[in-house]
Amino acid sequence: MRDHLAGILLFITFAVLSGGCGDDDCATAPHPGQEKIAGQVLGGNGPVINAWVRIVSMDAQTNGYHLETSIQTDSEGRFDLAVPPGNYGVSILGISSVSTFWYSASGPQLKRANADTIRIVDEGDSAVVNFVFGGFELHSSLASGFAGNKVNISVTDSSFTQSYARRSVGFLDNAFYAQFPVLPPGKCQLQLEIASRDYSWQSSFWLPPTLDRRLAEPFEILPSEMTSWENPLPEPCTLQGILSGPWADSDFSRPYVDVIGPDSIWVGRSSVNERGEYEIPLFASGWARIKVSVGETDYWIGQEDYPGGYEFEIVPGTTIFLDPLWVGGFACNLNADPAWENLSAAIEVYDQNGAHITTVNLAKDNIIGIPLFSAGTYKFNVVWSKYSYHSCPWRPQWFDRATSFEEATPIVLSAGIELEEVDIFLERGGSISGHVYTPGGNPVNGRYLVAKSPDGEWAWSHRWRSTESGVYRIEGLPDGEFIIGAQHSNAGDNQGVTWYPGTNDDAHASPITIVDAQEVSGIDIWLIP
Repeated sequence: MRDHLAGILLFITFAVLSGGCGDDDCATAPHPGQEKIAGQVLGGNGPVINAWVRIVSMDAQTNGYHLETSIQTDSEGRFDLAVPPGNYGVSILGISSVSTFWYSASGPQLKRANADTIRIVDEGDSAVVNFVFGGFELHSSLASGFAGNKVNISVTDSSFTQSYARRSVGFLDNAFYAQFPVLPPGKCQLQLEIASRDYSWQSSFWLPPTLDRRLAEPFEILPSEMTSWENPLPEPCTLQGILSGPWADSDFSRPYVDVIGPDSIWVGRSSVNERGEYEIPLFASGWARIKVSVGETDYWIGQEDYPGGYEFEIVPGTTIFLDPLWVGGFACNLNADPAWENLSAAIEVYDQNGAHITTVNLAKDNIIGIPLFSAGTYKFNVVWSKYSYHSCPWRPQWFDRATSFEEATPIVLSAGIELEEVDIFLERGGSISGHVYTPGGNPVNGRYLVAKSPDGEWAWSHRWRSTESGVYRIEGLPDGEFIIGAQHSNAGDNQGVTWYPGTNDDAHASPITIVDAQEVSGIDIWLIP
């Protein structure tokens, strides 16, 4: 009996010492004599605790086995993982607001392609992989009146091409503090974005405070050390202005104002309130241009484009009062067959010389609002919206029911007129229908159809598909000649098209003529292998 009890105790002791594991764990569970990768993660404040270290196979193992496993660092920032022989990459992740970094003897890398390959060749091999980072801490404050707002801090490499870390903090009595204990050694840049609680305004700049990132000074991150920047931010320069017209409190689109710095880089934004007012605090010096946007219509103060826009000098502690800006426009009522329901339309706006001014794609309750920043004579091209892939039964037109810019009816917007109403009547277009077949004569389901005019003035795709029986119907076509085709892939990837009556070359396709919105049927397409 005594020997039997001793045997049971010996068995239990062996089980506890060896430990249990599932099929997936046993191959890499640590035990005497097995290979391993070990190391330590150090940051600006010393050992990095609870960081996730991941080890992955860099290529297929000789036995076809692919390993991916991870472990958290201990209280000393150390890790130890058993692995079978093979080639491995080691990365660190799971540190709040910090990118994933791969191990390299030359320093942490953001891209796996730049990582060192850790080779475990023979049984009993081991490798030591130590990550050595530095850190950065920021102590700063704002002028009174900005308590409780938000600040987002981004850390990039010195060329602004690689993002290292990003963190959001709030202000406490106008002061704020942020720490990045894990950053790769070397030079880095810091960008700050300050925003109101409701994001009604935002302001962006680089440290030391500048609107021109070319003038930003890089900070040196040293291994195992904390670099710090302790300075208050300057009093902001405040941009103030007002928009007159119906758009500030309209049902169409609320205006907003962007501040664009050198190299066309965004540095600030403000929404426009219901009284047409906007205000943007800028916390750094520099030069900037201002763009006002209403819906899809933009206006650069001073000119129509960025290079021609007036350049404002931004000086901390000053206020720039911008001249009131008038915004008028059109409210276009889309009238059509009620059965067509919501009309997915867009209106391209041109001046009387044929220069494109803007395109408005969004309609609300079949009304399209077109904001314009100057009085003048305009022409409208009513087309299908790019935001809809649904078939439209009505045909595109130049207002009012014309087929060209020259024949279009001009529309005058007078100075001081807030909103001119325009009634647009949409007419049913012509149609082309038929079947799509495989080379063997079977119907093809879900194939996209393409239609375009031989001269290239009209072209559409991704709006019509064949049904399970291979039937298709292309509708909403204006009068004129069209060539049609079926795409070779259901994904609509434009890798190939069979054009009617059976060619891969659209130059050899047979045109189909639409007159007086007629319906043309029996146009069958047999896909070319």
